[in-house]
Amino acid sequence: MSKKAFLEIGKITSLHGIKGFLKVRGWCDDVYVFKSLSYIYLDENGLKGLKIKNVKFIKQDVLLLLEGIENAEIAKELIGVIIYAKREDLKVKEDENFIQDLIGIKINDYYEKTKCYGEIKDVLKIRGRSLYLIKTKEKKEVMIPANEEFIKEKRLDEGKIYVKLIDGLLE
Repeated sequence: MSKKAFLEIGKITSLHGIKGFLKVRGWCDDVYVFKSLSYIYLDENGLKGLKIKNVKFIKQDVLLLLEGIENAEIAKELIGVIIYAKREDLKVKEDENFIQDLIGIKINDYYEKTKCYGEIKDVLKIRGRSLYLIKTKEKKEVMIPANEEFIKEKRLDEGKIYVKLIDGLLE
């Protein structure tokens, strides 16, 4: 599976102050990743890049001051825009994955490799634990804990994750 070069990292939700700061709802596990970025992008192809001049944090949100966005009037036009970062500028631990790389991955049985339960629709964080939201072949949505008790093997290059499920989990 080909991986996207630019990944969604948040959404501009409002303005902050009069100097053009944008309030961003970050979608990363750690909002402090914004401190390590030099640029954000306004499109998934990286054609509209803006240099980050300043980063601040307020509660769970990120405040960005971007080059060329010097006042509230200009900044107001960006409310609601999804922002992106270059994949190469984002770091994940060796045993972790970007959520966007998991969307669409098939969930197969660990023992019966050809038995497919469905595919990952989203990854949810609930009380510090990750859950895969699976859309089954019957069009039902079920959640599978994303831990080693259930996830037995990841072959993301093949587009598959092999799981060992307990009885009744998909019902």
